[in-house]
Amino acid sequence: MAEVTRVNGTGHADATLYETANVETWIITAGASPTAGIGGTLEAMAQEFNPMIMEADDTKIIMVLDGHNQDAASMARRASAIIAASTAAKPATLVGM
Repeated sequence: MAEVTRVNGTGHADATLYETANVETWIITAGASPTAGIGGTLEAMAQEFNPMIMEADDTKIIMVLDGHNQDAASMARRASAIIAASTAAKPATLVGM
């Protein structure tokens, strides 16, 4: 059987972070607790952003999204519109990681 020497690779280094997927985590802090259930704020967020994972904790909504076309200005505008339509509050902060 022929032997092949590997000459290409990623050359991973120890203690180095590599991005292996195009995903982003966003934390939206609303001024009021988001509503759940059919027609609620959380359903509207899921329909708008199509997150892979979404978690709501009191006034925070944490989402893991495809990072291809996400930017802070667009996210803030879209989240503000959803939250303003369902509560009297606007998002206080938007953090992307």
